[in-house]
Amino acid sequence: ATSSGLSGSPVIFTSTATFAGPTSIAYTAGDRQSAQVFTTLSSPLVVTVLNAEGNPVEGVAVRFAVALTPVGATGALLSDTLVLTDASGRASSRLTLGTKVGAYTVTATSGALTGSPVEFNLNAIVGAAASLVQISGDRQTKQVATTLDSAFVVQVFDLGGNPVPGVTVQFSIDSIPSGATGQTITPTTATSDAQGRATAVLKLGDKVGVYNRKGMIGERTK
Repeated sequence: ATSSGLSGSPVIFTSTATFAGPTSIAYTAGDRQSAQVFTTLSSPLVVTVLNAEGNPVEGVAVRFAVALTPVGATGALLSDTLVLTDASGRASSRLTLGTKVGAYTVTATSGALTGSPVEFNLNAIVGAAASLVQISGDRQTKQVATTLDSAFVVQVFDLGGNPVPGVTVQFSIDSIPSGATGQTITPTTATSDAQGRATAVLKLGDKVGVYNRKGMIGERTK
């Protein structure tokens, strides 16, 4: 405020504008991601806290939690569970998926703000083949030069115990009675099905005794 020639002119008034308090929380990024079991999602789960004018609000506490996992899943872990919003009003956390294939849900909650909780829906897919387990077909007995009644069945699993489809399994005859001929295993190469299972059938040779077979994991098909 200025008046020419007066002592004390100009008079200065200082005012400060501040953001109003938070009123809402909204989804920003990270929903609908998919990755293998036991891995960390590539992008963070992000929410933004706003005031009534739509401006971001800093310093607001947001709590992240794993709200839903597939049955029997363990190991699902968030990088941060309690986060203060930054200068852009954003809070984020990263999810490491658990042991089981299927849907995972993470929530971001902040008090009674409109939009709270925000839900993130994520998906875990099967991991790389890690083990091969015998399911059935062992210890059969039949006459020489005939085909066994039941197939040899093995199942491929990842590290979380999930069946892995599309994996090449090689079957071979590991040992035979001395001098035996005519024994065959069909097929010698099989691909695991949707349940991670692969099968082969043995025709016995012309000698009495023990015939052993083995199965080995090969590459997973695309």
